[in-house]
Amino acid sequence: MSLHFFRRSRKNSINSGSMRSLLATIFVLGLSPSSLAAGEKIEAIVGEWIGTGGYEESFSVDSTGQGCYREPESTECVELSFTFLGDNQYGIAEVENIVLELNGNSITGYRDGEIFGTYQRVSSVNTESEFQALFRKAEEGDPDAQFILGEWYETGDRVELNIDAALHWYRLAAEQGHAGAQFKLSIAYRDGLQVERDHFLATQWASKAEQGGYPEAGELHQTLMLQGIGYAIARRFFSNPSP
Repeated sequence: MSLHFFRRSRKNSINSGSMRSLLATIFVLGLSPSSLAAGEKIEAIVGEWIGTGGYEESFSVDSTGQGCYREPESTECVELSFTFLGDNQYGIAEVENIVLELNGNSITGYRDGEIFGTYQRVSSVNTESEFQALFRKAEEGDPDAQFILGEWYETGDRVELNIDAALHWYRLAAEQGHAGAQFKLSIAYRDGLQVERDHFLATQWASKAEQGGYPEAGELHQTLMLQGIGYAIARRFFSNPSP
């Protein structure tokens, strides 16, 4: 896989003398980030981070320094090892010329001394362990975890509100037969929430949710069916008006 995370570059040159000194130590002496104070202060960057500026690649880090990089709109995980370099700076063992500089809830990424990207924290520091555990289960295909993650993103509970991400996880769970996620997709297609309104898909997902025993799905399915009949009658009337 081509890792844009490691290869993008902007013209913004780094001005920090300490950063240049650090890079010189790494590259001239041939040290790798993994050899520099490995495992120290990793907890400060634990959580999920998403790219800003229109390129939404993301990466996550757990309390042991193990991480996962994902390209935009992809759930495929590339495993990474993050290490503490000092002065709020972190390295990636697998890529020697990357330095990540932490500043509160944002990270600036440097490659060969130039800025290649910035990232914002998605998950809350207070819930990072819970989020990481849930996220890993969701990535492994657990439909219950996928549904809960979808709810978090839909409501902004524990993570930054993100309807696109919510629908992504709902869809994965719904395709595995999770009735709650199927109900959520029905509502999304009915109301046009970050998707184009589609009465047929709304009805289809409501039907599946009803078959799966979701409490509110029966009423929703019945309403959508009646609306569908009404739409069909209206189309026939207006396409074949009386003489």
